[in-house]
Amino acid sequence: MSRSSKRRPSVSEQDRIVVVIGSTGSGKSTFVAKASRQGFSSVGHGMMSHIADIQSIRVTHPASNCPVVLVDTPAFDDTYKSDMEILRKIAEWLKKLYKKNIHLAALIYLHKISDNRMAGTSLKNLKLFANLCGQNAMPNVVIATTMWSEVKEEIGKRREEQLKRDFWQDMMADGCRIERFENTYESAWRIIGNMSQTCVNVLIQKEMESGDQTVNGTSAGKHAKSRPQVPKSFMARLRGLFSR
Repeated sequence: MSRSSKRRPSVSEQDRIVVVIGSTGSGKSTFVAKASRQGFSSVGHGMMSHIADIQSIRVTHPASNCPVVLVDTPAFDDTYKSDMEILRKIAEWLKKLYKKNIHLAALIYLHKISDNRMAGTSLKNLKLFANLCGQNAMPNVVIATTMWSEVKEEIGKRREEQLKRDFWQDMMADGCRIERFENTYESAWRIIGNMSQTCVNVLIQKEMESGDQTVNGTSAGKHAKSRPQVPKSFMARLRGLFSR
């Protein structure tokens, strides 16, 4: 059984760091809750993002007993913050790890299989994530589909095959794994894996360290800046109108 510790543990070189990234509503907090059998006190649900900051929780790997730190990140399509603000928050956290010589064991990107198409926002989030990771980190990357209970098996399978063929092919060719999250403890740890792979630094860490690069100048930063941004306050008001 996985044993969890306090909600904001400091990390060390002995820890295996697993970063969970995804859009609002993709199931990040649920994934962490299932893997830890505890999760955070505030699990975000609904249309609005409830995770305003990076949260982490230490657990013990159920097979190897090694210490694993699960990290829940704010969504790029956060209700109130721009993609650049979110990216800057994640990048600064990653930079601190890099300076402490702490590497990442895995990065898990969650995608809702219940979405009937790859919307523009989802595609841009995926490209932003790929630019954050870089090609060399792909063997440590997992794309995990979620919300399988919301679709029929044959429909979900057809969407999964299309995503592999049309959108994930390049990442898969570089070593990225594709898995299904079935909303269980066992499924979460199958996705996390056995931690046998070598830990890595992602591209944005190397770019920021090289010549003291700012987030804006990184590959992910340039991609985030190229995206048209709708003011988050406007989107919050619009969603408020439709929720009445």
